[in-house]
Amino acid sequence: LAVQTVSAAAQAVPGEHGTVTWTVTNTGEATARGPWIDRVYFTADGTLAQAVQLASVTHSTELTLGATYTASAAFVFPDSADGDYRFVVVSDAAGQVFEQGREANNTSVTGGGVRIVHPDLAALLVGAPASAVSGELTTFAWSVENAGSAAANGAWVDRLYLSRDAVFDGSDGLLGQLVHDGPLAAGARYDASLQAALPIDLSGGWFV
Repeated sequence: LAVQTVSAAAQAVPGEHGTVTWTVTNTGEATARGPWIDRVYFTADGTLAQAVQLASVTHSTELTLGATYTASAAFVFPDSADGDYRFVVVSDAAGQVFEQGREANNTSVTGGGVRIVHPDLAALLVGAPASAVSGELTTFAWSVENAGSAAANGAWVDRLYLSRDAVFDGSDGLLGQLVHDGPLAAGARYDASLQAALPIDLSGGWFV
């Protein structure tokens, strides 16, 4: 059983759903009789030493001499740092088919690999008036940049808080929030603003 090809997406974000596809050929002199198991691994260096198993597929039918099958498995990309990774497929991973010591070609690695990237939403600027009257509507403005290596997809919420010490914690009061819809490309930014009523009992110096 020889793994001939392994293919998957060239780029992905952790948490995304993906599919890996591989082909196996019986290059021996006799029919391979099932069952046997193909396993799919995710690895940074192309080896199984630090690999994470993503999927397992059982084959129960025989594979005649010279015949080939194509299999695929769906998975979720694991949480990984930015970088280049590879998929490793091991056919007959449990050693259920006798191959007369010729198991070296049971394993194959994706040629180009997959690059893992991440979005990184960074608040760049919050604008607020130097003074305001408690109980009145006040306008606040801010900017957000995607400082990561991938587009930010889906939807997310920006929230504004009032803080005495400029350190965000459970004692800070929520002023308001805005929902944003992606995508926001890597390196792109948006400007937003919100009118919020300041608490009626507010006084003194505060941070936003």
